[in-house]
Amino acid sequence: MIHPSIRRPLALTALLGLIAPGCALVGKDAHDRDVAALRGQLDTLEDHKRTLRKDRDAALEKRKDALDKLSTCEREKLDVSGKLKETQGKLDTIARNSGKVGTLLSDCEKKLFKEQTDHATTKKELADARGEADKIRAQMAGIRRDLDALTQQLKKLVDAGALSLDKRYGFLVIQMSSDVLFETGKWELKKDAEPVLVELSSALSGLKGRLRIQVAGHTDDQGADWAGRWDAPGFPGNWVLSSRRALSVMRFIEGHGVPSAILSAAGFGKNLPLPSAEALPEAERRAKNRRVELLLQPDLTRMLEAVEKVSAPADVKKAVAPASE
Repeated sequence: MIHPSIRRPLALTALLGLIAPGCALVGKDAHDRDVAALRGQLDTLEDHKRTLRKDRDAALEKRKDALDKLSTCEREKLDVSGKLKETQGKLDTIARNSGKVGTLLSDCEKKLFKEQTDHATTKKELADARGEADKIRAQMAGIRRDLDALTQQLKKLVDAGALSLDKRYGFLVIQMSSDVLFETGKWELKKDAEPVLVELSSALSGLKGRLRIQVAGHTDDQGADWAGRWDAPGFPGNWVLSSRRALSVMRFIEGHGVPSAILSAAGFGKNLPLPSAEALPEAERRAKNRRVELLLQPDLTRMLEAVEKVSAPADVKKAVAPASE
């Protein structure tokens, strides 16, 4: 499409050609230059036209955005108006209840004072509980050190096969075979067993009172569970035999330096067989279960006393809980 400003010069040129046929025609080079110039002008106008269209489209887009924002503002205005009305209603209610403000303020002050007092009490209880928890943790650390030291002292006996060490329910257990300590059906200690028990007593005598020792006798599942009177003649029942064997070991180590205050004895007969012996052949299983065990238990007296002091809420009791190993 040719712009109107271009059409008129072309039409004038054609008219002059008709009116003055005798005049000289324009040269080809000049004609080409004019055409090229006109085409350049045409391209420029087309670029200008495209630019105007882009400007128009951008202006329309801005107008659309402005209309959207206007619509959003209108909605926000309605929302704010609703909230303003709601707030005004609340202010009216507050104004109507202003006579109760003094009473409410007094009640709030009383509650605040009580909460501050309770908070101070709880804070003190929490500090006390943490102090007790620190004591318990210190005791547990001391017990772990004692057990580590005892394990090292008994290493020679363990390596020699005279005894074995086990951990059961978090306690250290020293196991000794009854066949090594006693004759069949007897509770008097063999002479050959005494050197081992002397060395064991020497290691146990170094405990500082944080541990208690239960000497427990165990039998296999052969023989009677009960033989009647404790002084029954002949072969005793399993309970009697296991109890007397435990007492024999306890008396021996007591006589060799282990404090009697931390010792106790118990007989279990056949009632606590070792789970680790279940898969063994029958003869080995029975021999494994004929044993005397020394169960080393922490002295819980001080720990329980510390826990009893804590009568605070759950957060205080949580503070008293010993650190996990």
